[in-house]
Amino acid sequence: MRILIYIGLVASFCLCGFSVQAVTGTVSSHAKLRVAALEGASITRLVIKGSSVDVLEEVGDWVKIRTSSGGVGWIPSRSIIFSSVLQKNVESVPIFSLSESSGVFLYNSRIREGGSLDHRIIRIVGKGKKVTILQEKSGWYEVSSEGLRGWAASWLLQKEDGVDVPSQVLGVKIGDIPSTAPTGINEDALNRYWLNQINILRKQRGLRLLFLDDRWRVTAHEYAQIMTQYGYRAHQRPDGKSMHKWIDTKGLDFTVRNSSGGWVGNYFTENLTWGRVSQSTDSVKRKLDSTLAFFLGEASYNGAHYRTIYHEDWNSVGLGFDYVDKGNGMYDISVVMHYGSLQL
Repeated sequence: MRILIYIGLVASFCLCGFSVQAVTGTVSSHAKLRVAALEGASITRLVIKGSSVDVLEEVGDWVKIRTSSGGVGWIPSRSIIFSSVLQKNVESVPIFSLSESSGVFLYNSRIREGGSLDHRIIRIVGKGKKVTILQEKSGWYEVSSEGLRGWAASWLLQKEDGVDVPSQVLGVKIGDIPSTAPTGINEDALNRYWLNQINILRKQRGLRLLFLDDRWRVTAHEYAQIMTQYGYRAHQRPDGKSMHKWIDTKGLDFTVRNSSGGWVGNYFTENLTWGRVSQSTDSVKRKLDSTLAFFLGEASYNGAHYRTIYHEDWNSVGLGFDYVDKGNGMYDISVVMHYGSLQL
């Protein structure tokens, strides 16, 4: 598998963090302590079953812990039993309706009294739990379900009534674009999966979270098809255009750069990856996981792929896919990832 990227400037990093107070736990099975909340991240030590730990942070299906010997890192949340989760009787809290929609939790997640990590935990709900979304405020959803009412970070949920931004873009809807996706591969789910993986990492740095934007899905889909058509694996287009000159023909409205000094040319970048997958969404997710692990492996020398994940200028992302049937349920896949700073 090859992975290519071009990016112009180096983003500066904010080494900020978030913490959860007054939560401890017991490790329920031997667990590998990793440097990041991702399978494939470097392992620093083995945490033994029965160990008591402090829970510093929870992101998706991972928790950041501190061991009794002072070691800090990430283990899967399934490997820990929380022993001091704060509870609150919510039966007397009235449920009210605003502009309601529904959603489902993508991870085991914490429901809090208010819309920030400073608020107390009411309950932990399981992955796949369906809730009613009452309102959204500053990146948090107020949710209710079966007498429970509280707040959860919006990136923990998948809304069941559409994407995070309007799907009508560039005069087309993403659903109107012809797709070669085999039955069994859900490209909407894959876009949301990548969005959440990237936002998990950006949240750890205190960076703004990205939106999934169909404008990028449109452009990424187009180039994925070009890659398949020409058997092409490069950022320069077959007609000789650079990726920036190519994107400039798409009529996109870009915003100003989020970092100090304004932007000159660093308003867009592109990642490419390809390989062979089976006829399932999970197979493509594994491809995305290995790609992300590769990107994170560049941390020691601040590589270009690594910088893209934490680039402070981006506000949006979208993925496009194309496939070639190789028989026996296997496909060659081209994946294009477009990031940038779009007017929202």
